[in-house]
Amino acid sequence: MLSVLLRQFAHWKPHKHSKKLRYNSQLNLKKPIPLPPRHDFIDFKKYTGNEILFALKDSQELRATELSNALLQLGVRKGAPENIDWNVHPTVSIAIETAKKRIPQCPMKVLTSLALACSRLGISDPQLWELLEKHIVRTMPSMEPIGIAYCFSSFVGKGTQEFYQELLSKINIHVNYLNGRDLLNVVKGCVHEDLEAKELFEKKLYPLILQKKKMCTPDQLNEFIELLGKRSDCSEETLQSLKEAREYKLERRKTLSFGGVLK
Repeated sequence: MLSVLLRQFAHWKPHKHSKKLRYNSQLNLKKPIPLPPRHDFIDFKKYTGNEILFALKDSQELRATELSNALLQLGVRKGAPENIDWNVHPTVSIAIETAKKRIPQCPMKVLTSLALACSRLGISDPQLWELLEKHIVRTMPSMEPIGIAYCFSSFVGKGTQEFYQELLSKINIHVNYLNGRDLLNVVKGCVHEDLEAKELFEKKLYPLILQKKKMCTPDQLNEFIELLGKRSDCSEETLQSLKEAREYKLERRKTLSFGGVLK
């Protein structure tokens, strides 16, 4: 209001700051300089297999998330001998012993990723799987949808029937948020462990599989067809729909690879 009043006088001009003062970063307190984000954890996604093994020699110095991430990435690295036994590998054995000591303090996300990593590596230590099962049940209320899918496939041949019954009691909360790959992991666990779960399949899993079949790759659809063919409650219409989706995916891949156009 004062500036409006002073503008009535011809000799008065509003004061303007110089550009140096206006854009001076030290004086302009309204626009602080953003600092670059700091990530002080190790991301093993960019590491080779040998680099991961070298880092696992000092597994005691790694955080729980870094340790599970290292084992998880080691399981997907190519180049290792086909018949390698990670149970007797000295570096991996030290990392597994370190993980067993830290499991009681780990959150749910670390426990499920560690279970998936040990399943990929073929770790058969019964004490490790007993600890994972015990503390996953303890932290079950904080489980995420992808975590319960990891548990269904990772504990095949290692988990107890009581553990799978606990998973089945919680699957209804998360099943609507699972993608095609996660649904496949759930079906793997149910089929290989001979879990009936007829109501779960008929009311939840079969409709979701048909709904999300477009998310799946041809290899995943092949696994669905093979696994669901072993169940007596799976209808021929469901299997036929999955076969048609697989053929469409293969034809689409073939057409696009040669520069064609789909009708």
